[in-house]
Amino acid sequence: GIVLLNEVTVSATGAITGVDFGALTTTGGKAFLIVSTITGTATNAQIKLQSDDNSGHSSTTDEGTFTFSAVGVYELDLTGTVDRYIRANTVTLGGATSFVCTLLVGLNGVTQ
Repeated sequence: GIVLLNEVTVSATGAITGVDFGALTTTGGKAFLIVSTITGTATNAQIKLQSDDNSGHSSTTDEGTFTFSAVGVYELDLTGTVDRYIRANTVTLGGATSFVCTLLVGLNGVTQ
């Protein structure tokens, strides 16, 4: 897999710069979000995992959403086609001021 975020402090909504995985997959994969710190109280904070066939993300597809309210490890199954440019997009902090997270993504046939 590839580390998309490494102990990144998220304190606002919006997309975080993506990573070029070098190829797409048609057989999905897995993503893991490790939330190590939450400042304030998070209730259903959400980070979407998105992919696109171009680095500008002009036609982004949502691959899944991590929803969390506590420190922990969260898993997301990726299915079907996942394009080569992948990014995280924070939808809501769930009322928290910030959180620190690490995001790992593995694509079948590409990184694993």
